[in-house]
Amino acid sequence: MPQIISQAAFNPMNLQLDNVYIDIIPPPSALGGVPTDIAGLVGTASWGPVNIPMLAGSVQQLQQIFGSLSPNAVGDPHDLISEGLMLFSQAQGLGASVSLYSVRVTDGTDKAASALLLDSSNNPLVQLTSKYTGSFGNGTIAAAAAGANSNVSNLALSLPGENSELFANLPNSTFQSSLISAVNSGQNTIRPASRLITASLPLLNPPVITSSMFVSSASGGDLSNGTYYFVVTFTNAQGETTKSNEVSVTLSGGTAAQSIDFTYGTLPYSAAGIKVYMSTSAGTETFDISAAGDTVEITAEPLSGAVSPPSVNTAEIINTTAPADASYTFSGGTDGRSVTNAQLVGTDFSSSTGSAASGAYALRSHQVSVFAVCGLTSSTSWSALTTLADSEGMIVVLPFPANTSTTSAIATLNSLGIDDANAVAVKDWNYFFDSVNNVMRNIPPDGTMVGTIAALSPAQSPTNKQVFLVNGTDKLNPITPSSRYTDAELQLLEVNGINVVYNPIPAGRMFGWRMGVNTSSNPAENGIEYGRMINFLARLTAKNLGPFIGKLQSQKPQDPLRAAVRGVLNTAYSQLVSAGLLDDYSVQCDINNNPPNVVANHFMYIYIKAVFLSVVRYLVAQIQGGTTVSISVSNTLGSSLPGGST
Repeated sequence: MPQIISQAAFNPMNLQLDNVYIDIIPPPSALGGVPTDIAGLVGTASWGPVNIPMLAGSVQQLQQIFGSLSPNAVGDPHDLISEGLMLFSQAQGLGASVSLYSVRVTDGTDKAASALLLDSSNNPLVQLTSKYTGSFGNGTIAAAAAGANSNVSNLALSLPGENSELFANLPNSTFQSSLISAVNSGQNTIRPASRLITASLPLLNPPVITSSMFVSSASGGDLSNGTYYFVVTFTNAQGETTKSNEVSVTLSGGTAAQSIDFTYGTLPYSAAGIKVYMSTSAGTETFDISAAGDTVEITAEPLSGAVSPPSVNTAEIINTTAPADASYTFSGGTDGRSVTNAQLVGTDFSSSTGSAASGAYALRSHQVSVFAVCGLTSSTSWSALTTLADSEGMIVVLPFPANTSTTSAIATLNSLGIDDANAVAVKDWNYFFDSVNNVMRNIPPDGTMVGTIAALSPAQSPTNKQVFLVNGTDKLNPITPSSRYTDAELQLLEVNGINVVYNPIPAGRMFGWRMGVNTSSNPAENGIEYGRMINFLARLTAKNLGPFIGKLQSQKPQDPLRAAVRGVLNTAYSQLVSAGLLDDYSVQCDINNNPPNVVANHFMYIYIKAVFLSVVRYLVAQIQGGTTVSISVSNTLGSSLPGGST
C-alpha cells in the first residue's frame, strides 16, 4: 500500500521497502492580520457579570449585557453605560465600527433582585432570583397563570430592554420541580434556559423570637440563678435554618432546679420542629435541645462540645401544589457602585492561587488596543495602568478630575513621572444630555477619547477630529459660561502631553479634540498615532512570525527559512504601504545579522525599519499679495492647473 507522509515527518533515509511514498507539502502560510478597533472599558453598572470581559458591538448590545442607562448612573463617574454611549457615538459619527470589551466592577455589596412565587394558599413555592446582581433586575416581572390546557401553568418573565420569556405547560402536580428545571436548564431546544433569572427551592426563614416566648419555672430542671442566652432554629425534612435573633432570660428563683419552657407558637409552612441553642454568655450559644412541634422544656445547659447553630440555611421547602395566578415584581437588587480605586484597577491572574484576573487586568489577552477605567481620576493608580498597557501593547486613557486647572494637570503628570507613548492624558469633563434621565450630565472624557482612537486607523491622530454627543466641557460650560482657553494655554497643554475637547477646532466650529498627544517627552513619539502604530506593528509581526518557531535554520548564506521570514514580512509590510498606513519599510533577515555563531545558538534576528506617515500639526501657508506681485504660469506638462495654480 502507498504511504502518505507529511513533510515534517518525511525522512528518506528511513525508507527500506519498495513502495510509493506521498510527501504532503503544506501550502504557504496565509498572512494574518490583527484588529485595531477593539476597545476596553472598566466600570460600574446595574446588571451583568462581574469581572468578566463582555464583548459588544453597539450601545444596544452593551445595554443588553449591563442594563440600560440607570438613574444610579447620574453622579457616578465610573458608569459603564454612560461612557460606552460616548464611545460608540464617536465610532458612529466617524463612520466606523468598534468592538468593546467591558468589565463590570462592584464594591462587594451588590445584591441580586428576587421574588418569591407562592401557591394558591400563599405558601412559598419557588424562589426566583435575578441572574445578575444590580438594581436593573428590580424591573423584572414574573407572572404565573393557568395554561391553555388543564392542570398546567405558565410563567412569563419580562424586563425592560430585554426579550420576554415564557415557560409554558408546566404540570401543576410537579410545578415546583418542573419550573426550576425549565428556568435553569431550558424546556427544549426552542425554549432555552432563562437569560434573566434562576430558580431554586425556597428556604424557611429563620425564626424571630421574643422574651415572652420563654417562661421560667422554679422546678423541673437543673438551671441555677443567672442570665441565659438563646437562639432558635427551625427544622424540616430537608435541613435546618440559620439562627434567630438572640434573647436573654434571667433566672432568680433561688433554687438550682429551675427550668424554662419555650413556646414559639404556630410553626410556618414546612417547618416540622425547633432547635434551641443556649449559653451563659452572649453570642456563644451551642445546641441544647430540639423538639418536634413548637414547644420544648429547657432543663439543663448544653453538654460540653455541643455544636453551634448552622451558618448555612439548608431548610428547603418542598411544595407539590399549583401556583397562584399572580404577578410578582422583583426587589432588593443593588449595584455596589461605591468602588475603590483598587477594585477598579483590580488584580492580575495568580498562578499560585488560581484566582482570576479582576478589574482592568481582566482585559489581558483580548486584543484590546485602547482602554480606560471609567472616571479613574486618582493619579495614584495611573502608573499601574500604564504598566499594564505597556505589557499588553495597549493605549490607556487617563482622565483628570473635573475642573482640573492646566497648572494642576501639568504638575500632576510631572510628579508622577509618567513619560510613556502608551499613556494618554485627558482633561475637561464632557457635558451631554442624558435623555433617559432627562438631565444634562458632566462625565469624564476618557470614553470619548477611547471611542475616537478605536474608530480611527492606527496611523491617524485624534487631533482636529470632531467629537459627537458632546454639548460642552468644563471649560466651555453650557450651563454657566466660563472663560475660554488662550492659544498660549492650549500650547502649554499640548507640549505637556494633555488633551482637551474644545470648540472651535481648526476644522471648524464644532466640538473636537484640539490636540492628539501622549505623555511621552520624545518629540518623535509624542503623537497618539505613534503608540498606536508601534503596538499594531508589534502585534502584526508577532502573529506572522509565530509559525516559524521550531523550524530549521541553516548556517549557510542562502537559508530557506530566513528567505521565508523575509517573504512573509515583505508581504505584510508592503500591504500596509499600499493601504496608506506606512510610508516605507525595510526588512533584514540574512547572514549579515544571523552569522553562523548566532544561528548555532538557536537565534534568528530580524531587523525591521518602518517609516510612519507624518500627521500634519503645523500647517503654514505663505501668501504674497499686492499689485506688484507677478505670477508666471508654466506650460510644462502636468504642472499647470486652472486658475494658474501649480
